[in-house]
Amino acid sequence: MKKESIFIVLRIIIFSLITVIVGILSVQSSLNKLRENQQELFSISQKELEKILVDEIPYKRQLRNLYSLGLRAQDKAEARDFYITKTEDGYLQQANYFAEINPNIATYAKRLAKMNQALKEQTSLLYVGTSGKYIRGVSQIRSGYPTNDMVLRNLDELFLELSYRQINTLDLRRSVPEERNKYQQNYYRTHSIWTDVAAFHATIQIMNELQTKKIIVDYAKPYALEKNYQKEVYPQKMLGDQLHSTGKYFTDSDDLILLTPKLPVDLTYTDLSTNQTRRGEYYQSVINPVEYARKDTSYFNASKIYFGTDPKHFKIVNNQIGNGGKILLLTDSYFLNISPYLALMNQEIEVVVTESASESKIEKLVEDGNFDVVLVASQSVSIQDSFFNFYK
Repeated sequence: MKKESIFIVLRIIIFSLITVIVGILSVQSSLNKLRENQQELFSISQKELEKILVDEIPYKRQLRNLYSLGLRAQDKAEARDFYITKTEDGYLQQANYFAEINPNIATYAKRLAKMNQALKEQTSLLYVGTSGKYIRGVSQIRSGYPTNDMVLRNLDELFLELSYRQINTLDLRRSVPEERNKYQQNYYRTHSIWTDVAAFHATIQIMNELQTKKIIVDYAKPYALEKNYQKEVYPQKMLGDQLHSTGKYFTDSDDLILLTPKLPVDLTYTDLSTNQTRRGEYYQSVINPVEYARKDTSYFNASKIYFGTDPKHFKIVNNQIGNGGKILLLTDSYFLNISPYLALMNQEIEVVVTESASESKIEKLVEDGNFDVVLVASQSVSIQDSFFNFYK
């Protein structure tokens, strides 16, 4: 380790320990910065400190955890230069002071319309949207703190545009109205992505919509019954992406809950980016074995517990179904955990994270693939150029 890096580490450790002990120091005012000669002291702002914590330096996670102790000791409700804020009930939210109506909503609707025209005759298109973790009137945002109301308006505008173009849509905010009463069941305090329970119920709504529109009439309905699943709870073992970003003491950690089938499972998971394949029951196929093995010694990351570390393009084949539905899911990371449940109910699902794929790759799949339906699914904050990366 370079001498300069050692002193950066020492500076952050000293700062964190002092703020924990005293509990009244202002993180944003100053920080004693130890130089190599150990004679002069300088101050740096919280914003500068957080930039250091983002850099790839040794013991980054441990330093963030120390830093979060200081924030919590001072009863801070914001971190990462106000990028993440804490609600009255301890939920972490993405903050946005400068959100505005996206002027490209009509453009995104046109791209979906072009996709719809490019589909094979036997393939249908369905856009599925939902709010994400922030729900107006439910999330207990502190007075004076920013909200993401604008991104909800973006979603409203997109649904209106798609309706005008007669494109099939499913607004999960309307099909699952009880979400307002089950917020704690559907969302983690520390993670930006919804829970397995919420993902499962969203999958049921999607399959019901596909059946109503006669796109996929037959699917494995026993796997659509919650009674055929068991909840595996790992108490306070889950450190979501937002808490990982701020440091694990900024708010209380979550219980990780995996909703796993009791019925027989025989799935083949293939990472199409690396051609790595796993086949077997649930824990041999869709669960990431490396991350799962950490449960007794470390913490889970709900973003990594399924599939692999950074899934971008994969396929799941249900070896128990001979002639069920075939689905192409074009999605953001928020909707990734609906894919295991879609796979259990259908014959095959291919999944592409659009932000990680080229325009040509997506369009070739849409036009050449043998699918019953192309599902384009996103939360409200994903309504931007990087998600609608096709038919420009």
